[in-house]
Formats: sequence, C-alpha cells, structure tokens
Amino acid sequence: MTRHTAAPGRYEVRLLLWLLEQCGGRARVPVPTGEFGRRQNKPALGVAAVVEALQERGLVRAHEDGERPPPDAELTPEGLALALRLDAELHDVGALHRYTEDALLDWAQEQERAGHQPRLKEFFVAEQAFFHGSPLGQGDVEGSARFLRQVGLLALSGDTSPPA
Repeated sequence: MTRHTAAPGRYEVRLLLWLLEQCGGRARVPVPTGEFGRRQNKPALGVAAVVEALQERGLVRAHEDGERPPPDAELTPEGLALALRLDAELHDVGALHRYTEDALLDWAQEQERAGHQPRLKEFFVAEQAFFHGSPLGQGDVEGSARFLRQVGLLALSGDTSPPA
C-alpha cells in the first residue's frame, strides 16, 4: 500500500472528521458513507474516490461489499489519531491564526511566481482558503493579512473584500 505524505485535501479532511463523529471517536467502526456524500453534495463515485485516497494513506479501511458505491469506511488507528488532531485544531484559535497566516503567504508566493500581483479578494477562491475542510472567515483572513502587511511579510493590491 502506498502511503502519501502530502496533507489531505479538503474533502479528505471533511470525511475524516465526519467519520470521527459517526464512529463515536473509535477506530475500526464501519460507517456507511452515503450520508456524507449527500451532506457534501458529492456523488457516490466522488465519495468512493475520497475513501480510496484515504485508504491509500492508511487512514481508513474501505468495506467493499460488491454493492454500488460509496463503500462503508472505518478509521484506522492512524486515521483516528489524525482526525482527533484535526478536530482539536479546529477549536484552537492559535492554530487557526497560524494556518491563515501560512496560507496567505503560500498563496501570495504562488501568485507572484505565476506573475500575478496578489489581490486579497482572490484568496477567497483559492484552495488555501480552507482550514481542515472549512472555509476561513473573512475577518480571520483580513486580520491576518493586516498583520502580515504590518510586519512587512505580505504585499497585496486592490481592496480587501472577497468576491461577491
């Protein structure tokens, strides 16, 4: 089994946290994932792909029963540990601020490498605008951007409002 080292994507994180809630914080408890797909407005094959990606990372185990997708899934001990850490960080204001600052800097560097002048309103549609699967709030982003500008780490053009 191949283990990926990159950070899990938005839907992968959402599924890990959803499985954590559904299994009562225990590993090795099979959970049907169809409801996750309905809540995320994600088709069954999309959910199956997310389950497969997490299984390749060793974070979940899929239960294929020959029926139509998506499969049931259970957190592995590694997946449970990661889900618990992600859940704790979601409730940690310091972790949110650190992530937001790092995400802004990462996004701005990508924009500059592509030859674009970073505009804060465009950050809100970037992949980095999600903290553990949840969109960052405008106030958090603007506050972090203000701080990073004040200390000379971030230069932006245009207004600070996200797109309507």
